[in-house]
Amino acid sequence: MKLVESIMTKNPCYTVGKKIAVKGLMLHSVGCPQPRASAFINSWNRVDYTRACVHGFIDANDGTVYQTLP
Repeated sequence: MKLVESIMTKNPCYTVGKKIAVKGLMLHSVGCPQPRASAFINSWNRVDYTRACVHGFIDANDGTVYQTLP
């Protein structure tokens, strides 16, 4: 497995600095034909993106895992 650290430092989930206790892992299909994890990372790593945040993405093309929160 290839793991790439790509912390979304602009997303409010990161900037608030609140620690949470991770209780598990949820794999979720976004239901759209976008296989590239980078497309989500690029659009969610903004100060005005308050709708969602996740700890990581799995790229559908090659299985690379991108860690987006600590």
